[in-house]
Amino acid sequence: MRLIQVFSVIGLMTLAVAGVGCSPGAPAPSDSGEVTVPPPPPPIPPTPAVDPAPQVPTPASVTPPAPAQSPTTPAPAPAMTPVTEEPANLIANASFVTWDEGQHVPRHWTMGFGFSLDDMPFKLEPIEDPTYDDGHAVRQTWLASDEALAFQRVFGQTIEGLEPNTGYRLDVVAHNESKNVIIISAFEMEDYETGRVGTGTATERLNLEAAVITPSTGLVTYTGSFITNDSGTVKLGARVRGEDPELPCSVIWDSWTLRAVD
Repeated sequence: MRLIQVFSVIGLMTLAVAGVGCSPGAPAPSDSGEVTVPPPPPPIPPTPAVDPAPQVPTPASVTPPAPAQSPTTPAPAPAMTPVTEEPANLIANASFVTWDEGQHVPRHWTMGFGFSLDDMPFKLEPIEDPTYDDGHAVRQTWLASDEALAFQRVFGQTIEGLEPNTGYRLDVVAHNESKNVIIISAFEMEDYETGRVGTGTATERLNLEAAVITPSTGLVTYTGSFITNDSGTVKLGARVRGEDPELPCSVIWDSWTLRAVD
């Protein structure tokens, strides 16, 4: 019995030692077999609370008001300049560009009605040169005076459809190579048949000198005018002024322009 109790005590001690080895934090047994519990650690004194520093309010920044804008008057819109189209030239083939085959005068122009080519008092020569309007012009050369000729026979053009009792402006670009003065007259025509050379009668002279072509050293723009009567058909024709001009003489016609006057 005594041996059994001793072995029992030894076994309990062995188990106790083994348990201590498995749990390092457990209290170790004393020599008498009693377990001694270590005293608890001293308490940690509480950290005194620190009142936060008082927040000093930051004054809000004040933005000064923007200076008052003085009212401005918007700039007026630029005035629109109306574009006025220039009236069309009432003279056909005004730059002498078109010549019908076999003809000795430009299309829409007439001269020398009733004359043969041998006894005609003037002749025409077409000119092609970039110097002139549309690259064309015509040189008229007088071989004899045409002052006494009927107006239908002089070089010029008959214009139909003009407004009665209306002013018209004539601009002629020409180079008078001679020493003579050439005049362009405006006559009212009656009984004119459209496209028929030599028809019609010059009934009334509207302006004997609608344009005066004086001698020049180059191209010059000559300007004249006339006022229509009741008829809307007018013949413009060129003649040498004076009974005894210096012949032969020549003028280069660059262009003729006829427009109504406002």
